[in-house]
Amino acid sequence: MFGLEFQVSRNVFTKGVLDREVAWRHPSGVTLEGDETTAAGGLSELEFVTPPCAKLPAGQEAARVAAALARALADRAGQPNAAVDFRSGQTLAGGTWERDCTIGFGDLGFSANPQGTVGVGLSAFRDFVTAVLAGEPDGKMLTEDLDLVRSIMRNDHKFDLAGAGPELDGFLTACHLFLLRATWSYARARAIGDNGIPLELGDKSATMWRVFTFKSDYLAKIRHEEKPHGMVPSFLKSNGLCQVLVNRDSPKSAFALLPRTDFRSMYLALPGHAREHLAALGPPPAAWPPAWTGQQIMFQFPYRADPADDSGLAVKYPAGGWPNDGIGTKEDWSLVEHGPTVAEWWNSICNGRLYGQSSVKKDLASPPPGIRGRDPAKLAVFPGKDEDKRAYYGMGAYPMDTSDHRMSLAVYELRSFSTQPDLVALMPLTFDKWEAAVTVFHRKFVLN
Repeated sequence: MFGLEFQVSRNVFTKGVLDREVAWRHPSGVTLEGDETTAAGGLSELEFVTPPCAKLPAGQEAARVAAALARALADRAGQPNAAVDFRSGQTLAGGTWERDCTIGFGDLGFSANPQGTVGVGLSAFRDFVTAVLAGEPDGKMLTEDLDLVRSIMRNDHKFDLAGAGPELDGFLTACHLFLLRATWSYARARAIGDNGIPLELGDKSATMWRVFTFKSDYLAKIRHEEKPHGMVPSFLKSNGLCQVLVNRDSPKSAFALLPRTDFRSMYLALPGHAREHLAALGPPPAAWPPAWTGQQIMFQFPYRADPADDSGLAVKYPAGGWPNDGIGTKEDWSLVEHGPTVAEWWNSICNGRLYGQSSVKKDLASPPPGIRGRDPAKLAVFPGKDEDKRAYYGMGAYPMDTSDHRMSLAVYELRSFSTQPDLVALMPLTFDKWEAAVTVFHRKFVLN
């Protein structure tokens, strides 16, 4: 199963549709939804979403339906910068509007940033990751890091993943890839200089990165890159407060390949003999390099809780900027200071996590602590039309996909699909190229 999303940032809902709300629905399952925007005056950006498709022809047809809607919207707009009203119950391009709304048009070609979602059998996961990383800007580095973890397991622990069965190999590859991102700790990229400007500003935009100032014993202990003459700066400033950068889309922003199925469900989908083999190994050689001792912190820096749960871990702070950032709006973000340890996460994979007094089939990254997940009563099934997407976070929100009777599939979202070379060749991805994008995605990443 696979599906695509085509996000059109220059066309926005200015009335009636918030992010993660459905505006228009086609009988085929194709929807037009809102996605978070930073555009002035916009409530959300337009995102065209295909339903899960089992075969390439179904995906191509879904792309044609989405493109037909884009073409009809462009015809209604007539010219750039137009604003057009739509009414609930009206039909357009074979689908029906579910909300009263207004769309502001900045791009009649509907140039899209695509993301793809695909179900992957654990036995195929290593090949899937190899295909994804081959086209990622930092794929070579991640591939080398994954190889290093495997060599540690093979040489130090006499455990050869290749001989452990393809499902266990795939599951541990998924764990290792996730941990390489979740334990990322390049502190300098989050630090603020004495002049109030990020030490590594580069192409950071204040619409996506904001500065937060708060008292934190935890952050005060984190130091970043050494300077000459032995000075080792920290996040702690002379006034006793800490300053740190936070990405609007964090913690998802760290993951070009995002797990939508939780790791607890992946673990339970392993054959019984594979889980027994894993238990006999003990956690350190199986899940992380021994030097970490399991106390390495996941999500080391503050991340945004949107939406926040009722645990009290997320606290609201005013989002600041830096000199000449060009941002005049004021926002408050709910932040969690840091995530669990690797050992705590692994324990939740094997035993579930607590919601109140009950243990549920989710791990401590699905979603990360402080962020609201789905209703525990609904975790065994995929979200339906009656479930509000705005009420929960997407990381690890799904169970394994059992619709393919040959095997259970772990659902992954390739958020960086637009950086893959075969896709870059199609840019700009106007609506007349959406069907071609589906074909590229299927050819490269639907491996089962």
